[in-house]
Amino acid sequence: MSRPVNPWKFTGYKPGQNIQCIIIAPENDGYNVTVKKDKDNLPGFLKTLNSFRIGEEVLAQYVGVQNGRILLSALFAQSATQRVASSVTTAEIKPQVSWQDQLNEFDKYYNSPNPEEEVKPVVSSQIEPKYLFRRAIDYIMPALNEADVNTFTMGEYDPELLIGDLEGGMRTCCVKLICDENMSRSAMLLYRGRVYGAIFSSKEIPQTPDWEEALGLVVNNLFIPTTQMMVYDLPEDIVLPLSACFQGFNAPNSEDNDTKYNLDYYSNWFLRKESTGLFAIVFHSLGATFLIYVYKGEFKGLYLVEEKKYFNSIEYLYELLEQDSDTSFQASAVSPSLLLNPNRHGISLSMAVRNRNKDV
Repeated sequence: MSRPVNPWKFTGYKPGQNIQCIIIAPENDGYNVTVKKDKDNLPGFLKTLNSFRIGEEVLAQYVGVQNGRILLSALFAQSATQRVASSVTTAEIKPQVSWQDQLNEFDKYYNSPNPEEEVKPVVSSQIEPKYLFRRAIDYIMPALNEADVNTFTMGEYDPELLIGDLEGGMRTCCVKLICDENMSRSAMLLYRGRVYGAIFSSKEIPQTPDWEEALGLVVNNLFIPTTQMMVYDLPEDIVLPLSACFQGFNAPNSEDNDTKYNLDYYSNWFLRKESTGLFAIVFHSLGATFLIYVYKGEFKGLYLVEEKKYFNSIEYLYELLEQDSDTSFQASAVSPSLLLNPNRHGISLSMAVRNRNKDV
């Protein structure tokens, strides 16, 4: 059985777009074809009653993606094209699996709340994470360029002025802290000046608390002069997917399906929904955790947590999946309202400081 094609390679086409394909072999109701895209030969199916020769190049019309192949219709048979396009429904494209009812519930939750209504942030207490922050702050990837990292101790700055700079400057960034005084490591994920996630771990608190509670502990460390602080910007299409760890909700998985199946299925689901979120894949025998960033349905990067290594391509992950099946998979998505109304989500950093001052 051949390795499935990375579903993100199917992106970039629009229904009705003309595509050149090569006839490979006849099948029921059409032909097995190859579609050339960049350096890849993508599998396709041309649904047509017309006759073609093997190896012939045919101009066809893009309909969608079905069963891991590009679905095409004959360009010159317009009435047939319309019938094909109308027959390819979302239900047909989705694989028939026993967990479809669960996914329908996920679908229903994903499409609410109505952006026009009052939106309440989705808090981490509503999530049951399937992956743990075993190395805490390492789960937030390092800077793409080391030269962009600013490092200093908190004793060199007024904490409230620094917070005002992060918030007022609407920074999209990561803040990491190392505090020897309480033997802790912590991090904050900021999107346009608001905190979208926080991690805190120490010898006294080895189990990472919920991110809202963690934020309070992080803020306390900002006021300890010996705390070492690191600040660096991250792209929005990395920060928003990563925020699914904190403000997202988990998709159901089927134990009957392996990780490759779940990865391909949810890649297509996120693509159709143009959704944003994170896939986590754990290789148990290797002790390796991969995070896949998905922004508006498109693959944006792969991060190997243990080695703090970022990949622009997903091919390396597929190679590992071919060699090792002892894996687990989890998909997490953010609410569409988070992208439409970002100021209604997250927590104000200055408000967290004020709350801290009330307790001091």
